[in-house]
Amino acid sequence: NQSAFVGGVQMDEFAMAAFQYDNKNGDFQSNLVAKKSYFFFDDEYVMLGADIDSSLDQGVITTVENQKVVGGTGNLYLNDNTSSVSASVDTVVNGVKYAYISGYGSLVFPGKQTLTVKRAQSSGRVFSEIFFDHGIHPTNESYSYIILPLSTRAEGKAYSENPETEILSNTNEIQAVREKKLGITGIVFWKATSFAGITPSFPCTVMVKDTESGMRIALSDPTMK
Repeated sequence: NQSAFVGGVQMDEFAMAAFQYDNKNGDFQSNLVAKKSYFFFDDEYVMLGADIDSSLDQGVITTVENQKVVGGTGNLYLNDNTSSVSASVDTVVNGVKYAYISGYGSLVFPGKQTLTVKRAQSSGRVFSEIFFDHGIHPTNESYSYIILPLSTRAEGKAYSENPETEILSNTNEIQAVREKKLGITGIVFWKATSFAGITPSFPCTVMVKDTESGMRIALSDPTMK
């Protein structure tokens, strides 16, 4: 990786992390670049990707989930329907608000999104695969989704209809999420710019929590520079 930006910051039991993937002139025959951020709150993990670019004649995907199906026969639900996905066949599904994998939990997709899903079999085991297909030559592509570990199907649906998190920004300069119930905002400053009343002098990761006496701030420099 050609980028030094990798790391995160913690506030009590909550945390966030980010890294810039940049393989231009690297060891692999790829010039793929991307910026990825992860926000870990109480009941959910929020995943953001932005600035996804590649000029090579190769498809680019972001894997959302590649999960062994519990018991080998667990169901995959997309919205309110059981997914009829054939093994090893990519199926494009539009307008997905949430997904549920039996025995695993739920995935929420803000604003309804297009996903590719399939059931893969390997050594007698069955896997549910869900991914974003960014296609060939993606330019400034992005993605967003929320993981609700061990949630029920009903909880996943309810969260998709009334999420506790809000994605404030998902760009090549700022990735930011607010957990409304906790009053915590996580911000990745990919460059020194202003956002939410904060203007750092260097790229950094920041967590801000509202308190009765003001704001509590945790900050780190992932580049260690």
